[in-house]
Amino acid sequence: MRLFLAAAIAFAMAGCASARTAAGDAQGTLAAPEPEPGCRTLLGAMLAQRSIDQVVVTVALEPDGRARVVRFLAPDLTPAQADDLRRAMGGCAWDARPDGGASAGEVTFVRREPRQAR
Repeated sequence: MRLFLAAAIAFAMAGCASARTAAGDAQGTLAAPEPEPGCRTLLGAMLAQRSIDQVVVTVALEPDGRARVVRFLAPDLTPAQADDLRRAMGGCAWDARPDGGASAGEVTFVRREPRQAR
């Protein structure tokens, strides 16, 4: 029962966050930055190597397209893990806002197991 309740609360919070982001975009406020697909693959493989299921990060994207990790929200990482992920994210290509402005927001990276050769 507790697991069900925790899942329901997490689901509701995720829905609220999505609604807030959509409303913010419609009003012309800062949109959440989005890494290109190759970045998600790279970071997903890094998470798999380190046995981490997912990482939630607050990222700020500068007008020139460079990403800066503001903070890691979850899970608690060792300083070495945080440094490795921070460097990898800094080397990724990120989709910038069409108007060239800065953006900031939360981004979730999920563990991806490497594909097995057949």
